[in-house]
Parts: sequence; C-alpha cells; structure tokens
Amino acid sequence: MVFDKVGGPKLNVYPIKEYENLRVKDLGSLPVEGRQLDVIVNFELPGEGEVVGVKIFESADGVFYSLVSVTAVGGEEKGMYTLSIDTEKSGFGVPTRANTYPLSSMEFYGGEEEVLEIRVVIDRSIVEAFAMEGRGAVTSTIYADAENSGVSLVGEARDTEAYTMGCTWV
Repeated sequence: MVFDKVGGPKLNVYPIKEYENLRVKDLGSLPVEGRQLDVIVNFELPGEGEVVGVKIFESADGVFYSLVSVTAVGGEEKGMYTLSIDTEKSGFGVPTRANTYPLSSMEFYGGEEEVLEIRVVIDRSIVEAFAMEGRGAVTSTIYADAENSGVSLVGEARDTEAYTMGCTWV
C-alpha cells in the first residue's frame, strides 16, 4: 500500500515489488498467451465513452474472453475513471458454477496524469487489476475454459510488457 495525495489522501493498493522476482520469461508486447502472467499496458487517458484495456482468457476465435478495462466516468467530476473486470463473456470452465458476479469495478481519480497504466496479474483463475499504480484496484475469480489463454489489447496502447510468472505459493 502506498499513501497517495492525488484527489485527497488515500491508500493505493499495488502488487508488492517481490512479484517481479517471480517473472520467468519476458514475452515482449501483446498479444500473448498464458494463464500466469504479469501484464503492464500504458494508454492515453480515455475520453468520455472510450474504453481501453486488456482482453484476458481469450479464446482462439475471440468469442470468449474477460475484459479488464478503464472508462472515463464523465460528468462534472473531471478526471474520474472506472476500472472493471467483466467476466460476462468468459464462458465457464466449471459448469456447476454460476457467474454470480460478472462485473467487479471501482471508480478512481486519475489526477493530472497524461498516461494510464493498467497492470494485470493473472494467477490461473485469480485476476488482479490495477490502474495508475493502485489508484484503482479490482480482483476477480474467472472460470474460463483451460484452452482460453489469449491476452490482447482493447484500444491503442503506447507500450506493453508481458511476463510469464512462476508459482506465487510460498
């Protein structure tokens, strides 16, 4: 956790630095394949109605996926954004589980930043998404079919990084 004075004092939640020690292989830029990944993407800040983000657990034909995205909230409060993990189109790897909570989201204040960083840490079915170094943070469990492991962009990114991750169990 980091203390952040932007938009009023609050604590940000961001992956611990030691996660970087679990990186096994640099995959370069998106698109990539994998179910244990650390993905970092930088976008221009989205305008009102614009969606930027990362599709994860994407099927080869693109029909099934979960979406980690950021949208501008708009209205009078300029600089407000919503970070979401939407699992509605993920398909179900476990047929007995209902997709009870298809959307996890939170609003955050982007401040005067010009670049939006989205970081997605995937550990099999657990997904953690962070925006702007933890100003936005959302976690979800995603029941996607095992063969659905594609990761691709939604929107035009400034740059991307992707790494395979080793086991996070200690």
